[in-house]
Amino acid sequence: MKLLSVANVGTLLGGTGACTYSCVKALPDWQHSVVFFGGMDNGLEDRFGCEVRKATAITPQLIDEIKPDVILFHNTNPERMPSSFPEGCLTVFYQHSAVMSLRESRRRCNLVLSVSHHLAKQANIREDFVLYQPVPVPPAEGERKRITLGRMSTAANKSKWEGAEAFYESLSLVMRSNYELEFVGAPESFEANARQTFTLGRGSFHPASVAARRLLWTWAGMLYSSPVEESYGRTVCESQRAGCIPIVDRKGGFIEQIRHGETGFLCSSIDEFADAARKVITGTHGIDIAAMQKAGDERGGLAVWRRKF
Repeated sequence: MKLLSVANVGTLLGGTGACTYSCVKALPDWQHSVVFFGGMDNGLEDRFGCEVRKATAITPQLIDEIKPDVILFHNTNPERMPSSFPEGCLTVFYQHSAVMSLRESRRRCNLVLSVSHHLAKQANIREDFVLYQPVPVPPAEGERKRITLGRMSTAANKSKWEGAEAFYESLSLVMRSNYELEFVGAPESFEANARQTFTLGRGSFHPASVAARRLLWTWAGMLYSSPVEESYGRTVCESQRAGCIPIVDRKGGFIEQIRHGETGFLCSSIDEFADAARKVITGTHGIDIAAMQKAGDERGGLAVWRRKF
């Protein structure tokens, strides 16, 4: 079988690019071609292990050249898709966000999948066509730091960092335990202000990178609060699979990824975040880490995705 995967931005640092990579790796015995529309990170072809190219749209000519058996569109806008496809080519639309314009994209495809039940309800997709993203286990490295909490996100979408300064400053006022913070992918403005205020002498910063996922094996907990409602949290699943307890917003797709108090913590206020963080760094959280990892494996395992796909 030959699969043509189509996504917007060629990066492995989150978004549809990271999901595309995981889907390719979940089907190692298939032939693959990948097309991105936006910018592309260096070395993507070596990482994917297949042909990776940049295009402005998927045209009939491109399809005729690649000759895929299946085309997997990740959140592709209709203007980048042909109006029809050759006979015998199965087209699958994998929806990642509730964007109205994607309805036309879905109409052109044989099969429509959603990354979460939360999104399926928003986008009016059948519940039995929910397929959670495959999420590889982060590379294991380093020892667990009992009092370290981290946040992992890219600076590319600055809206996800809105209000973060106030959040962590409030957290530092409410917490009554000693703890350390590590940030991956924070915008320069956030880092500059944070170094002068609440994280002074306690926080450290790392650029967004594929290698930074290793830090999930060293953090006791992963904090995430944002005004952006996530359809599905890849970082939550990565965190669970690495044995790092997620402490996140009680909203969006997070709710179906976490059983509160069993596979992570869902929080609605700064007091709830502080309480959960305090339990994690003092070792009084009561979470069975092995059971949490199993939950992440059962939802995010590449073999699980392959079978269901």
